[in-house]
Amino acid sequence: MKPLPRLLPFYCALYYAFVLTDGSFNLFAPQVVGLSFNSMLQHMLAGSVDVDPAVIGYEGFARDGRVYAYFGPFCALLRLPLLPFGVMQLDITVLSSAIAFGLAGWLKLRMIVRLCDRFPDSPNRALLRALLIAALLFGGAQIGLLRASIFQEAIAWADVFALAFVTVALEGLLENRFDAARLRWMALAAMFALLTRVSAGVGLYTALGLLVLLRWPGWRALPNAALLLGIGMVVVLSLNFLRWGNALEFQPLRYYLTAQVFAPERLTRIAEYGAFNAARIPFGLQYYFLPVWVLPDGAGGLLLSATRDRLLDAAELPPSSFLLTDTLALLLGIYATWRRRANLAILLGLGVAPLLMLALYSMNHRYRMEFDPLFTLLGLLGAATLLRAPQPLRSGMRRALIAATIIGMLGSQATLALYQRSPFGPGERHLHHGLAGLYLGGKD
Repeated sequence: MKPLPRLLPFYCALYYAFVLTDGSFNLFAPQVVGLSFNSMLQHMLAGSVDVDPAVIGYEGFARDGRVYAYFGPFCALLRLPLLPFGVMQLDITVLSSAIAFGLAGWLKLRMIVRLCDRFPDSPNRALLRALLIAALLFGGAQIGLLRASIFQEAIAWADVFALAFVTVALEGLLENRFDAARLRWMALAAMFALLTRVSAGVGLYTALGLLVLLRWPGWRALPNAALLLGIGMVVVLSLNFLRWGNALEFQPLRYYLTAQVFAPERLTRIAEYGAFNAARIPFGLQYYFLPVWVLPDGAGGLLLSATRDRLLDAAELPPSSFLLTDTLALLLGIYATWRRRANLAILLGLGVAPLLMLALYSMNHRYRMEFDPLFTLLGLLGAATLLRAPQPLRSGMRRALIAATIIGMLGSQATLALYQRSPFGPGERHLHHGLAGLYLGGKD
């Protein structure tokens, strides 16, 4: 089998940067509240954890006369290289996001190559390698999210750490061995994910904890991993306490300025149903897999509007379905091996963040990235199952895999096109003239 072009990761990163910048390659274009992480860093270096109210605006959380951001500290620390050059007013949101998306693509490519290299050369291997590269690098959740903002930046970096975790986990699953070194690297990735985005970190902590419980590696393998996990927890809990006066509060929406000023009804809804509620899961499933909520109900409104208004703060545009963006990964996931307990432990852990998104008070398009590590691992485990099969794939299966790849790539590009034309915030406010009116006629 021919080696991959050495410049493929570069071409992939170049494509991501092209889309993020609308073809301008201006990696320092100012973004809305784009200097928030700069302000976080400056305040942390001065010994406080608040931010400049003029910088973060209504995206801040006001408490006891100070304004805070709810983000983890990692993206703020990425601004440290700006200090020696005295350019703390430089907005690097786009640059940071481009690097994160590029690293995520590189990690996926690395996993695909290392997976395929474990098996002898065959038509199955050549086909699966090509399809996985096409589907995971140029399709999937990350393609439909290539739009610059500080929110995208944070979730993109969380995805990088989650994929780093999956990279090590996949090697351990294929070799059926998790030694101290692997546990240490997985713990390091989980720690950084927690410092970037709590939901992603909680999922990785859970996956690693379940793995250790189901495949006890012995006490000698645990100290370094436990230390790293402990450091992450101490930092996050301490930051929570300094911000909110409660170490176990991560995003107290009662302090959210946008809700206080523009939509106080949000606070009433969240006070009644909480930030997470299992009653939202059915709506979440259709939002992420079969988005009928954007369709008219025949009475001048939208389907499921009563449920949405009762339970949710917002359902963001555009309508999208994982069935049309991550098609190959989901199809291969059907073949993923569930018989070994290690597989199940990691898959369950990686499913925590998606489950939280299904139950969250708001359905936002960028939260699709939380599903990316789970779908990536499912797809690769399914591919490994097919690669172990000695016989060539049947023609029907080959056609199905090729079709799934094409659907996923086209669906992802279509989602991206819609997302770039979609306003942020509650989607129902912009659907008075239907989907065609919004996306074709520009009416909202």
